[in-house]
Amino acid sequence: MNAVILEVETRKEVLFGKLRPGLSGDMKKQAWEEVAAKVNEVGVGEMRKEKALGKKWTDMASMTKKKESARRREMSATGGGECAMLNVDWTPLSAIRRSSCLSQLS
Repeated sequence: MNAVILEVETRKEVLFGKLRPGLSGDMKKQAWEEVAAKVNEVGVGEMRKEKALGKKWTDMASMTKKKESARRREMSATGGGECAMLNVDWTPLSAIRRSSCLSQLS
């Protein structure tokens, strides 16, 4: 999983950028193929193609969002108390802001 995260983060501008004259669908497909090649070089787990890696990334992002949503719901519930950091892997969604929780810890 770490190889997936590292390779996607390296190419996130191409993989998730909007199509424009400087960024085509072929460029995105090529970037996913590069990610698949790098991840498969590691050789841990099953060999994945670019579509499977895209799905894996989407699933990881979705799970991280669900965990963060559950944490926020728990915080606003009656008796929610102080911020409790769950075992959330923040890396797949570096865009998620943790500032609200982290500010309570300091």
